[in-house]
Amino acid sequence: MKANQYQLLAMKTANPTNNKLLNSALGLCQESGEVAKIIKAYEFQGDELNKESVMNELGEMCWFIVLMCTNLRISFDEVLEMNIRNLIKKHPKDFKDLKDLNEYKKPLEDEYSMGAD
Repeated sequence: MKANQYQLLAMKTANPTNNKLLNSALGLCQESGEVAKIIKAYEFQGDELNKESVMNELGEMCWFIVLMCTNLRISFDEVLEMNIRNLIKKHPKDFKDLKDLNEYKKPLEDEYSMGAD
C-alpha cells in the first residue's frame, strides 16, 4: 500500500468535529507508550515479544500521523520523503550508493530480513 493511499483510506474514520492537532499529538504519545509497554514486558518481565501487537500499535501510530498530516494539509508521502532527505544529509556515508532518490526501488527484504528475530 502506498502512503498517500493509506492516508486517504484511514481518514475516512477521522472525526470531523474534534481538535485534530491535539488529538493526533496525544494519540501518538498514547500509542508509542503502548509500544514501550510491550517492549518493556519483553525485555524486563520475560514476556514473549508479540510482534502482531507491536504491528497493531505501529498502525495506530500511523493513523494519528496521517490525522496530523491531513489537518496540516500535507501528504504522508511528503513527510516520508522529507525524512529520507534529512537522513541523507545527516548520514551521507550510509547513502553513498544512492544516485537518485526517485529511482531507488531496492526491496526492503533485500536489505533487512523481515520477520527474523
